[in-house]
Amino acid sequence: MNFPHPADYFFHVQDGLCPAQSNFYPMNTFEKIYSIFAIVFAIALTVLLITRPEMRQLGILLPTSAVGLLVNVILMFIIFRDIFSRQFPSRRGRAFWTGLLLVCWPAIVVYLPLYGFRRR
Repeated sequence: MNFPHPADYFFHVQDGLCPAQSNFYPMNTFEKIYSIFAIVFAIALTVLLITRPEMRQLGILLPTSAVGLLVNVILMFIIFRDIFSRQFPSRRGRAFWTGLLLVCWPAIVVYLPLYGFRRR
């Protein structure tokens, strides 16, 4: 069984440093479900911290925030892998979405329906 090199997730080897083609490693069903779960988890955690003051104790906040960090780091890996293996209509699309998602996490809620959940 041939496994792809990790760099192949982002670039074709024969093209040097050219972006991957449009149908290269599409976002699978698990990644789509995980993306929705991560967004719901982040919203639920935020609502709980705002509405329930007893959740703001260090003993509860540290483990919950650590789990939230892990969930969102995995989500960002999935999203960036999708961005770098997708063809965008404009030349600056990849840079725009990468920068926007690094600066503003809630932009994932806009990116996923526009590009992430669609075929490349």
